[in-house]
Amino acid sequence: MRRASNPLRVVIAAGVVGTVLLAILMVWLGNIASRSEALATKEPIAPVSVSVLSVRRHPDVLSRTTRLNTVQSGMDAFVSDLPSGSCTSMTWLNKTLTATNMNATLVPGSLVKVLTAVASMEILGPDFRFVTEVRGSIVNGVVADLFIVGGGDPVLVRSNYPATEKYPTLYGTTLDTLADSVVASGVRQILGAVVGVESRYDTARFVSVWPETFNGVEAGPLGALMSSDAMVGSTGMRANEPANGAALDFSSLLAARGVSVTGSTRVGQLPDGLTVLATIESAPLSEIVKELLINSDNNTGELLLKEMGFKEKGEGSTAAGITVVQEFLKREYSDHTALLSDGSGLSAQNGFTCSFVMDVLSDHEEWLLPSLPIAGESGTLRDMFRTSPIAGIMRAKTGTLSNVKGLAGYVPVEGDDSVQFVLMMNAPSVDQQSVFMPHWNDLAEVTALASSSPSASELAP
Repeated sequence: MRRASNPLRVVIAAGVVGTVLLAILMVWLGNIASRSEALATKEPIAPVSVSVLSVRRHPDVLSRTTRLNTVQSGMDAFVSDLPSGSCTSMTWLNKTLTATNMNATLVPGSLVKVLTAVASMEILGPDFRFVTEVRGSIVNGVVADLFIVGGGDPVLVRSNYPATEKYPTLYGTTLDTLADSVVASGVRQILGAVVGVESRYDTARFVSVWPETFNGVEAGPLGALMSSDAMVGSTGMRANEPANGAALDFSSLLAARGVSVTGSTRVGQLPDGLTVLATIESAPLSEIVKELLINSDNNTGELLLKEMGFKEKGEGSTAAGITVVQEFLKREYSDHTALLSDGSGLSAQNGFTCSFVMDVLSDHEEWLLPSLPIAGESGTLRDMFRTSPIAGIMRAKTGTLSNVKGLAGYVPVEGDDSVQFVLMMNAPSVDQQSVFMPHWNDLAEVTALASSSPSASELAP
């Protein structure tokens, strides 16, 4: 092998060449990095960002929030204008929009009928029917006395009676049909009398705590056998004994069908051993409660109360009925207390809270909502809200006494949850239309803002 003449010079030369080459490489790499940095600076890449409450992420949440805020926007003015001695609440889409004086016990007026309806539907059952019977001993078409036995039916009427009523009976049981059945049974002659039997309930004609001016005007006289609200024929007078009034009506209907009646009508007890010649059943309770709520029928409220007492306590009285209702409410609504003196709400000694009403509305909406009067169309709301945006939509129960006005119910929203609300006002002259109607109109305007729009699908991209 040939050796270099000067090895050290060779090593030094190689090192110099390597250093130069390394320096050139570093400069070249630096230029590349510099150009890349400049490019990145000129055209930055923006990060992808979506708001937590964006339409893209949560259209359903934004839909709900938007709609709730729309209703909420009108709430403060409505509440601030209410008279002292008021309570109110409104819920929608599982949110409480207002809750004012919720635990104040106020006089509810006919809002009591909501409790009566709920209790009767639970205790008697939606399929319960009142039954009126006719009994007697028939031989060759002849009976001695003919007994018409009351079953407590609050809507037993002559067929021509509803036409005379301010709020016509909706689901009446016609006494005329019962008379037809008696004739069909073969009765042609009554040697004695048509006798009214009312022993199912007590004979208290009115509730003791009512003002005397209510008696026979707002309700009563009450009895287990009562026809056409105890109104006798076309006299315009109520019978002091409703069973005798019903017997008079029935006797006239039989006579018009060719049955000979010899004796005068009377009230009496039912003898043993008589044959059932005819019966008639009322509409089911699910329709009777519509009569109670839509027309705010006071007699229906009181007779339902007595029927509950009869079923549960064996005593058809107001006191027994109240005991039964209170026991039911204690079982189902132990967090609330209701002061009850009757089944119709005519007593100013009734009292409960807006909180209680809201719980009842929430628990029973499925059947309660279609059982209430419709704004501008039916029952006690027939002449109210006719030009309001909630006409034909709101369904609510009214309550009225001197210095008392109440409204509770629902505003259905198409394709969505209903608005639930209650307003009770106890204040001087608040039962006068010029006083309460502005507050009711404010309430209507607020609830009318509830809408299914904008929906999640309308908001989604």
